[in-house]
Amino acid sequence: MLTADMKHLHAEIVALHATRETMLSDLRQSVAGLIANFGRARSAMAKRTKHERAHFVSHLRRSVATQRRHLQHDLAGAHAAWFGTA
Repeated sequence: MLTADMKHLHAEIVALHATRETMLSDLRQSVAGLIANFGRARSAMAKRTKHERAHFVSHLRRSVATQRRHLQHDLAGAHAAWFGTA
């Protein structure tokens, strides 16, 4: 009786060990797939955001240049109003 129980317990341990190894192997493959997907998504996002940032900076430069021109004209107008046209 004890021998049969020990054999049965051994068989369960071996089966559970094999199941655990299979589960870990599947988990490793899933994690590797997720990491690969994250890498591809990050690369695509970096390319997209690079173009978006370049467009934003270009627009910002034009906007600031326009505001500076307007400020120069306002200052020239204020100078002319205070001191007369030279």
